[in-house]
Amino acid sequence: MAIGRLSVVVGKKGKASPHAQYIAREGKYAKHNSDLEKLEQTGSGNMPQWAKHDPNFFWKMSDDKERKNGTSYREHVIALPRELNPIFRNLLVRKWIEQEIGDKHAYQFAIHNPIAADGKEQPHAHIMFSERLRDGIERDPDSYFKRYNSKNPERGGAKKANTPMLAAERKQELKAMRDRWEQLCNTYLKVAKSDARISMKSLKDRGIEREPVNFSMSQIKNPSIKKIYIEQLAATSEFKQAMKERDTINVVDELAAIKIDEKYYEQANRAITSSKQRIDSTKQAVTATADSFKIANSRTKKTADAACTIARRTENSKQAIASSKQLAAVADRAITSSKRAAAKRLEQQQQALERTPFDLVNIRMRSKVVNKSYNKVDRNLSGDVPIGSVIRDIIEAAKAGHSATLQEGNNDHLAGNDTAQRIKAFMLKKITSYDAVYDYCNLSVKDFTDKHNLKCDLNDLQRLNDIHPAEPVVEPSKQAQTNTALNLEQKPRVDNSYDNSPNF
Repeated sequence: MAIGRLSVVVGKKGKASPHAQYIAREGKYAKHNSDLEKLEQTGSGNMPQWAKHDPNFFWKMSDDKERKNGTSYREHVIALPRELNPIFRNLLVRKWIEQEIGDKHAYQFAIHNPIAADGKEQPHAHIMFSERLRDGIERDPDSYFKRYNSKNPERGGAKKANTPMLAAERKQELKAMRDRWEQLCNTYLKVAKSDARISMKSLKDRGIEREPVNFSMSQIKNPSIKKIYIEQLAATSEFKQAMKERDTINVVDELAAIKIDEKYYEQANRAITSSKQRIDSTKQAVTATADSFKIANSRTKKTADAACTIARRTENSKQAIASSKQLAAVADRAITSSKRAAAKRLEQQQQALERTPFDLVNIRMRSKVVNKSYNKVDRNLSGDVPIGSVIRDIIEAAKAGHSATLQEGNNDHLAGNDTAQRIKAFMLKKITSYDAVYDYCNLSVKDFTDKHNLKCDLNDLQRLNDIHPAEPVVEPSKQAQTNTALNLEQKPRVDNSYDNSPNF
């Protein structure tokens, strides 16, 4: 009988990206020992547009954006029959994904094929998927993992398919899933013309009267357990072969045709009996070994203390303790440094929030005024200066009957800063609005972005604060103007509301 196993694993926030790299053998797992374990197949599907080129980016965003203590992924870990070849195994896994996940969830899978204790193949599949449901709404990484908004789905994140269940309901759901896997897997074994079948039923349901024996990986590598395990597999194989030979021999017509003496039938029966005895013997040995491990793991505290005392007497233990202390001291200094850095960063971010956009962002403009009275072009009136001063000069020029052109100046210091770019784009649209300019020069960054519904990132503000410390702004040297220009009316309408405008 082929091996049947299916378990469901829940991955916490922060674990998705490293685990995806592990199953796909990427990153630090790229040099995994291929002689001991082959990566047979890998793939992904249902990824949002921004993660199709790199599925691991999806898991990174899940680790980063999901709520604290939230779930980043779920995973099916499934044993695949060694009786199927790699092509059939790949088709079986993809069919399971189509049946259980469909187009509802983003997923990534891999098929691993390590060497089992008996020296043969031990193929299995890892299928990771996000609990977030795909609903046809395109969301960026920031919004994809937000809380779902039932009234306005487009304003919230993708809904999670994690309906709360009682323990009994979860158990029943897993049992139903295992039944579906048994049916699908046996269908593919039949198509592949294999006599092997899997069963997901418990030993009790199959009428086998013994306790299940489970070993950890460290235990199964123990030479004594490994030897017993291999002997049991060999005995089971001999038993099956003997049964097959007996059934073949125990056919009257064939006995007559090939003139097989009864002694061959007796030999087959003796082989079966011997195999049964070996199986019983190895089962008893496995059970006894498992019991010995249980006893060893339940040693008293007195025995553990004695073992520790012996270990401490060795020079290696002394060196390990000294090394641990050094590492602890380094870790303590690192934690202290991290706390200080975090406190300083928080202080800088708070300072940046309290400054005005005029002082912090420091958008620079250039203005050119045409003197109507003498029909000639004056030199640049304001030069490459902060936006508030430019507006003041343009207003005064307009009052005097001149026409003016306003252009964006050198704002290279805002490159790569999304928050600053959003504020700049807003001000370029509202450049002739007295209220917008007044808010830009007088409100704090927090109040300004809240009032005008602009997305504000604290890290962006901190970088601006580092570029422009809280001190009087010094005009940079004049540089070539950009191609972006904002043309005002040649004869701006004079608004009396500007007469008492504050001195920007």
